[in-house]
Amino acid sequence: MTVVGVDSCEVEPVVLDSVFLAIGERVNVLITADQPEDNYWVRYRAPHKSQTPLAHSILSYTSSSADPNTAAKQCTESNKCVALNCPFQTAPGWKCIPMHMMKSTSYHAVEVEKISDGSDISEHFLAYSYMAGDSINGRTLELPSSPFYQQHYSKTGTVCDDTVCDSVGCACTHVRKLPTNKVVQIVVMHHVLKFFIHTWHMHGYRFAVLKVAYPPKDNSTGLIMSTYNREINCSNDFCNDAHWANDNIGQFDVDRPPLKDTVMIPNGGYAVVRIYTDNPGYWMAHCHQTEHLHEGMAMVFDVDGESVKDTIPPNFPTCGDFTLSPTK
Repeated sequence: MTVVGVDSCEVEPVVLDSVFLAIGERVNVLITADQPEDNYWVRYRAPHKSQTPLAHSILSYTSSSADPNTAAKQCTESNKCVALNCPFQTAPGWKCIPMHMMKSTSYHAVEVEKISDGSDISEHFLAYSYMAGDSINGRTLELPSSPFYQQHYSKTGTVCDDTVCDSVGCACTHVRKLPTNKVVQIVVMHHVLKFFIHTWHMHGYRFAVLKVAYPPKDNSTGLIMSTYNREINCSNDFCNDAHWANDNIGQFDVDRPPLKDTVMIPNGGYAVVRIYTDNPGYWMAHCHQTEHLHEGMAMVFDVDGESVKDTIPPNFPTCGDFTLSPTK
């Protein structure tokens, strides 16, 4: 099959055998229907086959409802399976193409140009963690009592006490203010090793994926040797003071990166994304694993959100002005 799109972005065609998708990710693929008339299995499975059942659908060239008898490709060192967006960097019999290696088409040139200048960026490190519940930088999101457009988050939410949050973790209305009309680079980290991946999903923006980094692994066993601490330094388990081990690591030559709204964060790895903050508002960002989201692995970006209040129509419904009626 040929991948021609990721999320809502057109990409240069890449031919491969399979695609790994985390929750919330999408791809557009083309196939050539040139095989003999028959029924064919389309297979879906998670990398950890012992924990996730195999799913199937049928691609049919006929009106027959019979089960296909086609076999999956055997991935060997002499006949490798080519896959996009692997949750691992290497594995026996696999050739993996990281998401950041995809190239957006010229259709997105204007959008890419906005984030290409790295000379004056606002950079933010965000770490998924579990030390004080599902959180980002030690902060578990506590939802406000009313929308920010109705009342400022300092009044409707729970203010984050940075001294507490940075030392032992906390539950609060986690908001980070971003500058407007500026290139913002976000480094999203998954530094606590678990038997699953995370995803990074943003509302209000789609971002350019500049890098997906994997942790060092033992080449003979495939086991993770350590997390990404060769490239990113942290002083505590929350990793809320992360910074590059070498400033050059955070510099990127932007060459038609893919644009997405959701990206997979490998176990023990990280991803680097960029946006240009020209869409004012209060925008949520979170892990797309449903359990993690509901437990508070989320935050809100304030991109001049106060300015949007002026665009809200008069008499727009607000919290507390609605009474449920059985007749209406």
